[in-house]
Amino acid sequence: PAAAALVVGALGKDDRKALRLAHTQLRDAVAEATSKLVADFEVSPVARSPTPRRWPRLEKLRLVGPDFAPLEALGAETWGRLRTLSLEYRDNPVLDAPATRALAAALRRMPALEALYLLGATIPDASAGELFRADVAPRMRVLMLGDVDLTPTAARLLAATGWRLDKLGLHSCLDLGSAGVAALVAAPTFAPR
Repeated sequence: PAAAALVVGALGKDDRKALRLAHTQLRDAVAEATSKLVADFEVSPVARSPTPRRWPRLEKLRLVGPDFAPLEALGAETWGRLRTLSLEYRDNPVLDAPATRALAAALRRMPALEALYLLGATIPDASAGELFRADVAPRMRVLMLGDVDLTPTAARLLAATGWRLDKLGLHSCLDLGSAGVAALVAAPTFAPR
């Protein structure tokens, strides 16, 4: 199995797909060698949520269009190696209380997480209070928010997390306003590069 994992790890993406179809042992070797994964729930809404047991070496996970259920499933087990999580939405859904609790619980189960990309969602102030907490992702260094509705109140909560961000991206966060920008600039623990 170790030799198979090395061989599979050296293969390209298309070759891995072909091998996964060939045999269950090869499928397991592909999963064991995979460090980056994209799960597109818009293309396949019935897809199973990835789990750390199934993808033990995963360091980068990108979920496109996940609803509440995949976020809840992410928090069911500990992701020991996951360093980057990207959540991408197209229709700007509101991260309501259940979704935010599920996301915060999942982030707590990712001790190595250093980067979170959240694209195309609305984060109400109540959800920001649940998500932007020091205990949610203590090793967070990169936070990228794109097309995210974020109010000045949410920005103040983010600035107070204690996260030692060295990269903060705010693209098309139109509700932020000058008060929100001022709060982020004054955050005592942010040290942008």
